[in-house]
Amino acid sequence: SLKRKLTTTQHNLASSSDAFVNLDATVPDDLHNIWKDQETKALAERLSNPNAMDIFEVQLEKAVPWGCATWLARALKVEESQIILSLDAWKINTGATESQRLDISHCCDRLQSQINGLVQTVATYIGANWDCGYDSYEYVDPDNSEDDPFITPSTGHAEHVLLPLPSYIGLPQFGQLGLSGLVDQELQLRQGQANDTLHEIQLVLADKAVVYCTQIRHAKTMP
Repeated sequence: SLKRKLTTTQHNLASSSDAFVNLDATVPDDLHNIWKDQETKALAERLSNPNAMDIFEVQLEKAVPWGCATWLARALKVEESQIILSLDAWKINTGATESQRLDISHCCDRLQSQINGLVQTVATYIGANWDCGYDSYEYVDPDNSEDDPFITPSTGHAEHVLLPLPSYIGLPQFGQLGLSGLVDQELQLRQGQANDTLHEIQLVLADKAVVYCTQIRHAKTMP
């Protein structure tokens, strides 16, 4: 039994050595030299400074949990809803009817419900003690009146609430949680979001160009 274990160990040692050599070959020379210097320094100082050996500890960053991309994409959609609601509220800010203001109020309630659900989801990944540094965008409505029941005070507008996104919370807090990879994921999602928007703009412009050429501008050759 021991002989069989020894044979297996020797075989695995050879394959492990080959795998290490292949992995080591991918390391840049500059980084390789830095590691060698750190190793030499740690071994030289290990008796007088045991903490110097800490560089040999395995340093792993916590993997980004499954589902993070889902709630990041969900947060970006909520952010889009905030922008749309903010524009709609601004358009009817003056001379709005009671029905229009009620519609905006209902949209605000739905948006706030989405934000509450988003915050609860995010708490499972980053905890409930996240902080953006400030509660909402600075928003001042000069036409706001406390006597009007259909105008919500500006400090509570759902369309101005900051969402729990890495770009708002900050990289240091995500780094402490070992979730700095979420920052890159948000950037990739925002890039995709921008590309989709540009594509939609191109389609709209192309459609307008076709309408202009076929329905508006009928050029005829004058005799």
